[in-house]
Amino acid sequence: MRLILCLGLLVAACGSNKVAVDAPVADVSLEPSISATPNPTTIAPGGSIVLTLTTTNFNVVDPRASPPPMPGEGHYHYYLDDAVNYVAAWTPTVDIRIPANAAPGAHAIRLVLVTNAHVDVVPTVETTVTFTVE
Repeated sequence: MRLILCLGLLVAACGSNKVAVDAPVADVSLEPSISATPNPTTIAPGGSIVLTLTTTNFNVVDPRASPPPMPGEGHYHYYLDDAVNYVAAWTPTVDIRIPANAAPGAHAIRLVLVTNAHVDVVPTVETTVTFTVE
């Protein structure tokens, strides 16, 4: 009889799939972000494109000053198209020369926030801008 009573209580306790849990909610307004605006958006091979960058909740600093890695601080790397090698930058605008042999059509520049140790911010914070080579 006790076994049946215990099983009944166990089934009754498990019968509800609603659980009240006070789980912490991440405040996305505090997470770092990066955005960029290209100018111009159409260029000739060998031309330059200027990106104006904006970051939120992230302090961009010159890594050449060798500051120690600090949370919420670093610089950014940019990659042209599918390049594996990056260029480090830390200014609010960056002038990127497009190779003279760039194929006509759509191209992309990916920007990634990194720490002063040149390691991607975790989780990765990036944006991509596109432009056209005529």
